[in-house]
Amino acid sequence: MSIKRLQNDYFVMFCSIFILGLFIALYIPTGYEKILIWPPIILWFISLKYNNRILISVALVIASLLSGVFYGNLRRIPIAQFSDLARLDDTTAMLTAKINGDYKYTKNGIAFEVNNAEVREIDDKDLAETYTKIPGRILCYINNKEIELLNKHIYNLKGKFSVYLPEQSVRFIVETIEDTNSESLFVGFAGKVGLKVREVIVRYLPERYAGVIVGFVLGDTSLISKEDKSLFRETGISHLLAISGQHIMIIILLLASLLHFLNIPPVSRIILISILLSFYAFVTVGSPSVWRAIIMYLSAAVSLHLEVKPSPLRPVSIAAFLILLYDPNYITDVAFILSFSAVLGIIIFSRPINVLLHDIGLPAFISRYLSVSFAANIGTVPIGTYFFGAFSTASLVVNPLVLWAFAYIIPMSFLLVAVSLFNNVLGIYIFPIIRFTLDAFFFIISFFANIAGQYVYVGNMPAFVVALIYCFLFLLASLLTKAQIVARLRRKQSKKNKLVTPLLLSTQDEENNHTDKILTNEDDGRAYSLKPPARMFYPLKSAEIMTKTDEILCSLRRPFIKDFPENFVPELPINELRLENQNLYYQIKSLNEEQLKSDYDKILQSQVFIMSLTGSEFLPRIVAHLNPVTDLKCIKPRFNVKDKNLEITLTTDSMLYSSLLTRTKDRTLIMLISKFQNLYSRGYNQFERIMQQSDINETVEVHLLLRKNMLEWCKNFIEYDISLKKRKTEKLRPLV
Repeated sequence: MSIKRLQNDYFVMFCSIFILGLFIALYIPTGYEKILIWPPIILWFISLKYNNRILISVALVIASLLSGVFYGNLRRIPIAQFSDLARLDDTTAMLTAKINGDYKYTKNGIAFEVNNAEVREIDDKDLAETYTKIPGRILCYINNKEIELLNKHIYNLKGKFSVYLPEQSVRFIVETIEDTNSESLFVGFAGKVGLKVREVIVRYLPERYAGVIVGFVLGDTSLISKEDKSLFRETGISHLLAISGQHIMIIILLLASLLHFLNIPPVSRIILISILLSFYAFVTVGSPSVWRAIIMYLSAAVSLHLEVKPSPLRPVSIAAFLILLYDPNYITDVAFILSFSAVLGIIIFSRPINVLLHDIGLPAFISRYLSVSFAANIGTVPIGTYFFGAFSTASLVVNPLVLWAFAYIIPMSFLLVAVSLFNNVLGIYIFPIIRFTLDAFFFIISFFANIAGQYVYVGNMPAFVVALIYCFLFLLASLLTKAQIVARLRRKQSKKNKLVTPLLLSTQDEENNHTDKILTNEDDGRAYSLKPPARMFYPLKSAEIMTKTDEILCSLRRPFIKDFPENFVPELPINELRLENQNLYYQIKSLNEEQLKSDYDKILQSQVFIMSLTGSEFLPRIVAHLNPVTDLKCIKPRFNVKDKNLEITLTTDSMLYSSLLTRTKDRTLIMLISKFQNLYSRGYNQFERIMQQSDINETVEVHLLLRKNMLEWCKNFIEYDISLKKRKTEKLRPLV
């Protein structure tokens, strides 16, 4: 029994090798970029000049590695030596620096952090020429609690240096501070919004709750007490205080639902969500995990729009590459490493864990929920233990328990802020709801934090031990996934040997005169055939035709969605379509008769679009009406194709000729399925016409008629699905 392997994703490979080069650059002294630039250039040139495949591959791999080494050496900020910094002790100077992250209240004032400060003035003339820039972190203190600092704003700071021990950071006691207003209007406005959000939350909530909410919403942990920070750390949920993918996903769902309710088109929806997410990133502390989540969303949204078969590792690679291209110094940032470790853990481990949990009898939605949480913990525990010298065994239990509260608190906090901007009184009614949830939240984490021995200290773990742990986990995930695939293939083969010919209904003519009676569930006394229409030619079963079709579709550009007139009336209930199908519908309508007659490839694209649209509405809706309810995972396309719409078309075809559809006795549904079979059969005829380059005018005419019929069928099927669900809901509704 053979298992097909996925094709190599060369961009993912390049990113991995490039990042490895950035790690190597950490061990090379800075200042060698002029020497390091030549080896990758020479190797790139060799890969273009010679035709030997092995030589080209080796040259490109080494060139990618050395490119990372060169770029890391070029952009890496050197670490100042303590012997040099010690000379700054008790020296008065003027610095220009950007605020990095949140600020904290001290006993007498405010503490904040700046990086890579530029020295403008210094009272010691001997040091003035030596120190033009101080690389690394500087902790600043100012005895003024009334001042408001904006994250990522550049300030002029006048004060005195204080340098103590080698292991401590440089400190700067600020006497006066001045905002240079050098940041863009966009960033400045975002900083003011962040302050306003913080002010509203502090106004309505007690100190303890306000600190946690500000941490959840803005990533600002300055208001959280040491005891609560210790509580978060010992239960392994400190990641909730760092704006990351969980926050971004909740916000995306909120925005997508709101824009969908407002009937905003899909492409405009993606643009608006991207702009709002970018603004939110500037409102928060702007950690790497925020930008990683936003870039991954954009990558996934673009892939969905282009209908390219998505790779789960590609958005992660794009996010890591762009962030490190912007600043390679993030390669040593703990937040950056933990964020990507969690995502990679979910990608690699969630599926095998989900299958294991489902096999032991857990419901599908519970197994999916737990598998993601467990996988993220597996991805972060080894590297987290390396950085912090300890790990929490309770995190495996606490994370799944508190994520529901976290997903509830974030929207309610945004609602509190939004309502308070218009009416201060309404905010008072929202506060008790948030407080009740936070009480339950703190009760859970306090209970598990008090379990003796759950927080394990391991001390300084060697890096090679962490690497070995990850190698073992990856090997285990690989073996487990392979075993699960083999078991699934054997079960599928066993079922296939037992199955008889699928019993499906079919209509005889393309335009059935009895359609109206069928849809109204009237019995006309006809005896319908129980086998699919016989065909001499079956294009969707031809590997050669599907491969050629896939190549054509991947090479074509997506149709541009034109502005439709105000009186445009869609044939389908747009708001009832799946989100990606709303965009697909407008693309189908954009392929008008004039465009179709210009190119056979456009007809092919439109044909696959309409079959994919109807298929992707049919598949998720039909499973709820079968008894017993089936799982779509068992329906697979006959061939592996890159174009997503073609993959959906092949999957729908497999479902239409599957015995699973015999699991219903509803006459209306049977007739709808039969009609859909007939429409797909007409779609096969279209494939024949397109492949044979038949008369293009006739081909377009037949295609437009088929498109109209399929949209009518889709509308009837959606209306039937909605009406049936309403009837079931009314039956379950308790009598008053």
